[in-house]
Amino acid sequence: MIVVDRTRILCWGVLKACLLVAGLVFTNHHVISRLLYFWEWQLFIPLAVFLAIWLFAVLAVIYLAFTPVIAARAVWTPVVAVSSFAGDVFFRITGDRLSLGNIEAMEVGYMSVDEIIGIASFYLHYGTVSLACTALLCVGILLPLPQIHWRLLASRWLVALPFIPYALLTALVVHIAGNRTAEDLGMPQQYYPVSVLTVWLLSRNADPSKADVDIPRSKKAASLHIVLVVDESVRGDFVDLSGVAGTTPFLASRADGIIDFGLSVSGNNCSNGSNAILRYGANPALIGNRNEKLLSHPSIWKYADAAGFDTTFMDGQGIAENSYGYMNAEELALIDTVISVPPEIDTQRSDFYLAEKLGTVLESNRPQFVLVNKRGVHFSYHSNYPEEAEVFKPSLKGARNADDRVSLLNSYRNAVKWNVDGFFEHLLTSKGLDNTVLIYTSDHGQNLMDDPTPVTHCRRLSPILEEALVPLLVITQIPALHDAFQEAAARNLNRTSGFQVFPTILELMGYNPQHIYSKYYQSLFVYQAAPLGFTSGPIAGPHAQKPNWNWQGDARLPRAGIGK
Repeated sequence: MIVVDRTRILCWGVLKACLLVAGLVFTNHHVISRLLYFWEWQLFIPLAVFLAIWLFAVLAVIYLAFTPVIAARAVWTPVVAVSSFAGDVFFRITGDRLSLGNIEAMEVGYMSVDEIIGIASFYLHYGTVSLACTALLCVGILLPLPQIHWRLLASRWLVALPFIPYALLTALVVHIAGNRTAEDLGMPQQYYPVSVLTVWLLSRNADPSKADVDIPRSKKAASLHIVLVVDESVRGDFVDLSGVAGTTPFLASRADGIIDFGLSVSGNNCSNGSNAILRYGANPALIGNRNEKLLSHPSIWKYADAAGFDTTFMDGQGIAENSYGYMNAEELALIDTVISVPPEIDTQRSDFYLAEKLGTVLESNRPQFVLVNKRGVHFSYHSNYPEEAEVFKPSLKGARNADDRVSLLNSYRNAVKWNVDGFFEHLLTSKGLDNTVLIYTSDHGQNLMDDPTPVTHCRRLSPILEEALVPLLVITQIPALHDAFQEAAARNLNRTSGFQVFPTILELMGYNPQHIYSKYYQSLFVYQAAPLGFTSGPIAGPHAQKPNWNWQGDARLPRAGIGK
């Protein structure tokens, strides 16, 4: 009987150990390559730190698996499970580790439950694999061993063991925040993602600009009203004024009155970074430097106020309510009027609501600067339009599979036709734009499976051009401005950048161009010899890094095409 019991215990013990090892191996990545890197370059101090963190992480998992202290297991097993799953699924989808910049960039708080469910279903395959790997680890921790009492592991001092890797990794996140580094590669996912989340929660909401306007005005404003419309996730080659693609037929019917700068490139391939560039301006040569804090610049609201404009922010994404995109209460206090979409308005028609409100604002006889952040075609695309607007088929409404590119493209086309073309149809058929100049662009583009990955945008490492490919249109009925923009578009077709939008608005407000160019960048009126390119990675806020530059001066810019 004793032999049978011992054999049984041994078998259960081996099974438990195998599950623990499998769970750790399958949910952690780059560990061996990181060890080899430290050894090859004789970086023995980083190697020692790396091994120490891993030693405590493994000991903590073993402690949770064998301790008789039920409370410790009940508290820490969910933490380990959630952290392991989050880190692993993020890596499997993006090929990158979860970081402070990545958490900032995701900003899913303004999305509805249905949208979050849609996104989860789209990436279901990746989540299923990560869930299975995490389950192996959790079962290994929770699987009981019969007739075994681990009194040594009942020590009250050992209860603190899981805190050690968590504390060490949290300290590491604080240490490397704001630095471009690979020091966190290969860290144990059982604790690292939760450490990243801890630092993010304690350091979010960066202070906005307290700087005053320091550029002189040299002439009066070129227009009574200036409007900047920033769409969400609209790729430039899907806004088609020729009418061939059928994604923006209304705009195509008004093509003669629209100045088209062709394919433009956003300043950053993430919403946070690109919107910060559009609202605060940035010098591409200085961005990311130690003494160049993007959010320390005077905001567009301060420049507009100093130039005598009333200011209005039209919010289609819940940015004001949820303090996203570095916009917090202090920045909102600079804005005269904030217009949000009421909850009773269907989210699929929120952009139409904004179009109607914009038309009303532009009826004012006072100078107006309006920034519109549209809801646009944010992923998941099929949630942004009703069934009756499903022109392109098959779509993701019938096949929510991350590998179904045909359905993905059709859903994206439908969303663009409904939310982009529909917005302008509501705006331009009901109201005129007398004495107004409207600049339209998007925060970033989209990777529509143009490479083998399902990541739509915001990759810090190795992003593709399509992630930053955006439209850039100008609409104005002021003859002199129309001619000036038309000439600029002819010179700079497919060469413009999101870095040029802020300087252009300042120039329209009457600020001195030479002062603008020396502090920020050139406006759309200045000839660009080649495309500037775009940045990736966090470029603003408390965890800003020196950015990666991508496709700088790339001759391939005009290559993108719908359904390529």
